[in-house]
Amino acid sequence: GRRPGGGLAVLPTDPMPVHVSLVVPQGTTAGQQISFVHTDGRNVSLILPAGVVPGQMLHVNVPDDAAAPTPQAQQQQQQQAAG
Repeated sequence: GRRPGGGLAVLPTDPMPVHVSLVVPQGTTAGQQISFVHTDGRNVSLILPAGVVPGQMLHVNVPDDAAAPTPQAQQQQQQQAAG
């Protein structure tokens, strides 16, 4: 049998966020604004959330729309064993 809507792309009314992973740059601190180039070529700015440290992997939801507000950064909770 055929599935309903097969082959048709459904366009959402709201832009879907794009998940981007980036490394917190050296010399930056929580609360500081940084910018990076998105996969589509846009320059995106965000404010580092509390608790991030340089070299840490940060996962950011970037709205798929150039006119969208500042993206929301999510700190990845990851324990790294020292030594």
